[in-house]
Amino acid sequence: MKPARTIIAYLIILAVTLLVVSVQAVPAKLPPPRGDDHLIRNSSVILAGVITEIKVPRENINPVVMRVLQVLKGHYEPATVEVNVTLSPPCLPDRIEPLPATFETGNKLILCLTGKPGEFYINECWTGKGISVLNPESTNRFIELVAAYDVTLSTEKATYAPQEPVSVTITNNAGASIYSHFASGTPGVGINTVELQQEAGTWKTLPADNPYVDYDIDAPCELQHGDNRTFSWQALIWTEEGYLPLSSGTYRIKHLFQRQKHGEWLILYSNTFQVE
Repeated sequence: MKPARTIIAYLIILAVTLLVVSVQAVPAKLPPPRGDDHLIRNSSVILAGVITEIKVPRENINPVVMRVLQVLKGHYEPATVEVNVTLSPPCLPDRIEPLPATFETGNKLILCLTGKPGEFYINECWTGKGISVLNPESTNRFIELVAAYDVTLSTEKATYAPQEPVSVTITNNAGASIYSHFASGTPGVGINTVELQQEAGTWKTLPADNPYVDYDIDAPCELQHGDNRTFSWQALIWTEEGYLPLSSGTYRIKHLFQRQKHGEWLILYSNTFQVE
């Protein structure tokens, strides 16, 4: 008969062995891949267009000029855009790669851009996600993605009569909370300016509030993912003669919101609508 100490030692060894086996059997938890939602949310502007010029590279940057055919996300008015294509892989900053064959004059592409005009870079360029060939299928897909992962401001109708109230809805599909005056107790502050399209295609800013009056307003309030708020705007603009109804023309509403509480104010434009 084996001594009690030997039996206890065997039991300890068996327990440790079972513990090691059970730990090894549990698969490692990997972070989830960053999908299209991450790409859409982190792209400041998404443009569809045609490559018109490949400029001379400078160091590890090759500027590429594209004629804009369609704005799929963000606000961008110029007819062309210059994009800085990085030629160095992130893991090899001293290595210079040739410009991808995708960037040939005449090619039609959808580019997901980060940065600001004059300093645009392609978002997630080295994963290939920030570049797509422009065709109806890819365009529709990006439009659906932007609608699913962004913040939108839309009017109830496309055409309004003079002096007819305009129903405006902000919808948050950004995947996280935003902060907007439309969600506060003073939603009218959410429309501080409207813009009238000019013959040249530019926009003229029109104040919706009297700039000489101080208003008691609430702070912007949280609008969670998937939520929306609707506000009925009386469609009046401020002039030196007082408040006047919108004249005939093409308009859009400009709204400011925040992605973080007390964060940077971001511009959101509504769809265009007609007054006739």
